[in-house]
Amino acid sequence: MTDLLAHLRLDETAAPEGIRAASLEVPGIDARSLWYESLDGPLDPDTGVDPFVLGSLLYFMEHGHDLHVHGTVSRRLLQNVDELQMCWLKWQPGRYSKIAISADDVSPDAP
Repeated sequence: MTDLLAHLRLDETAAPEGIRAASLEVPGIDARSLWYESLDGPLDPDTGVDPFVLGSLLYFMEHGHDLHVHGTVSRRLLQNVDELQMCWLKWQPGRYSKIAISADDVSPDAP
């Protein structure tokens, strides 16, 4: 891991209904928000933090920040995110760096 460890935390307290939000805390930069809105009804909370990890991955790769997720990510995401990173490293060499992703908890794959 690098010395530039970023943190991602779900922030459900400030989000209006139909919106799921997360706080992105990056060293040396003010916290930023990432949110998803559904126009068809409430978003499924069972997706955990996975959409936010994927939605912020390229930002963290571009700036070289390893990421710690405060929450639960799926085992499938952690197994496949390395391959996704390798694709971006081949498509945009020199622009992105491979990062490490850790989490407080990992959920088992659904049956």
